[in-house]
Amino acid sequence: MLTSGFIVWNSVAESDICLSKTAGALYPELGKGFRAGPCSARLYSEGSVMTGSPRRVVYTCLTNGYDRLIPPVEPVPGVDYILFTDRPEDDRVEGWTTRLIETPEGLSPTLCARRYKALPHKVVPEYDEAIWVDSNIAITSSLAPFFDDVFGSAENMIVYTHPDRDTIATEAEVILQSGRAKALDKVEGEVAGYFADGFPDDQGLIHTAILMRRHMEPEVIAAMELWWELLAKGSTRDQLSLPYVLWKQKLPVRVLSPDFTLGSPYFLRYPHWQTSGRRGRALVWAAQRKARGLPWRWLHDLIISSYGRRSPHF
Repeated sequence: MLTSGFIVWNSVAESDICLSKTAGALYPELGKGFRAGPCSARLYSEGSVMTGSPRRVVYTCLTNGYDRLIPPVEPVPGVDYILFTDRPEDDRVEGWTTRLIETPEGLSPTLCARRYKALPHKVVPEYDEAIWVDSNIAITSSLAPFFDDVFGSAENMIVYTHPDRDTIATEAEVILQSGRAKALDKVEGEVAGYFADGFPDDQGLIHTAILMRRHMEPEVIAAMELWWELLAKGSTRDQLSLPYVLWKQKLPVRVLSPDFTLGSPYFLRYPHWQTSGRRGRALVWAAQRKARGLPWRWLHDLIISSYGRRSPHF
């Protein structure tokens, strides 16, 4: 179970991240004035403005050519699909509105993308309800019923449970063993800091590839500001820090189970372009062209079947 509640937070200017008391206690050297970088996408969904319904957006961020974005199936009228990218000409994809970004000095491309994940109130403030998807996640059907379902509850943040792990201790162990962390001591120090603060590692683990938020609500802003501060100074591993953030902020969340990788009509996870082999890239290449007709769908399904996996997710 994930716990809920609220604590006071420090307000921030548009261009700067201010240190919260929690982040300051964990990382006293962080200080104020962390430059957040440019914020764009001054967009409104015309249909939602005219009807008075919630303004809705699906958004993602792609940096350094890490993935190849896949066109959404059945885009929902009145919902904007926004891609933030540092390579707009290379990454332009049908169905997505492309917005140019620049990686702020001192941020890696990966951390820049996670900044956009963590701070929707800064990058898409014109909307009331936002769905974040990692750039290797394909939208496979109309999200209209999904929007209505997930935002039909009282919670302002909705998440998927992790399909394989349920504690940050096991998540840290996987990160350390896989070599995905550039600074192993930061992973260990981050987890130790959370435990020293009293974090009970029974809050469950979140699959952060897809996040649903009413991101302009004060309690969500408070939690997301803290999350970004911890990402910026810690190990940068978002699944490691989010359970602590939700516990510390006592933010009510709705947890969707099972995870989308265990059965969802809306999403499909593909291999990362930069880290997959020739077969993985061929699969993504075919997925980008499925809407063009049967030969491309046949090729796509043939490649997936060649993996011999029970699940089509990667």
